[in-house]
Amino acid sequence: FSVEAIDRWIAMKAWSWYESGAFSTFLLFCCEEVLLLSMGSSMSYGIVYGYFPLVLKAFMLT
Repeated sequence: FSVEAIDRWIAMKAWSWYESGAFSTFLLFCCEEVLLLSMGSSMSYGIVYGYFPLVLKAFMLT
């Protein structure tokens, strides 16, 4: 799944709320960024410290 796709789906379904600039919209963006940072951090940590098999490393680096 793609966080950007989820974000676009939310924007499409709740356009008035999304464009209102409410604090809850800001929280949505913060949650998306935390999700992306945690996924990227855990994947890079796993690659650097050898928690992923070699085949998975080659797949992720290409």
